[in-house]
Amino acid sequence: FDEFYQVPGTHAVGAEQKKGRGTAFTLELPVGKAPRAAERAIASRAPTGLTLAGRSIVVVEDEPAVRDGLEVLLTGWGASIVSLDSVAATCAWAEGADPASPPALVIADYRLEDGTTGVAAIAAVRRRFGAAVPALVVTGSTMSCHEKEALENDFHLLIKPVLPNKLRAMIAFKLSRR
Repeated sequence: FDEFYQVPGTHAVGAEQKKGRGTAFTLELPVGKAPRAAERAIASRAPTGLTLAGRSIVVVEDEPAVRDGLEVLLTGWGASIVSLDSVAATCAWAEGADPASPPALVIADYRLEDGTTGVAAIAAVRRRFGAAVPALVVTGSTMSCHEKEALENDFHLLIKPVLPNKLRAMIAFKLSRR
């Protein structure tokens, strides 16, 4: 699938309702073109040749379904995952972790439990392993204050929904800067 975008122009939309039978909606669209073979090949390729084998990624997400989905995706790409559900769990893990074995990356949801944020989880990891640990924050909010916070705290922001190709490209970007 491609990212959402709004097509230019207007298209005819109609609705016909029959009592007791339901409603039928129609949408009139212009005729499109089938993608060329080269375009299909590019779209089906993985976004990068990045391997995450041997890389540890810390995931901080309080929604179990989202956390599980990230785990499956990232382990499928070869990463080993430290999966946490809160800032408190992140602090506890970081305190007990070997400071000589920093994670390759932190991916944190912005809004976590009790009004805490993924920014605090990233700070906990960086206190233990150093400021150079790359980080991504995922949020459903498009508030402009997040951009300033991202600059001040050295993380990149991804707006939900995050497509796997976009996530993988951003991971490749963050890991290439180390």
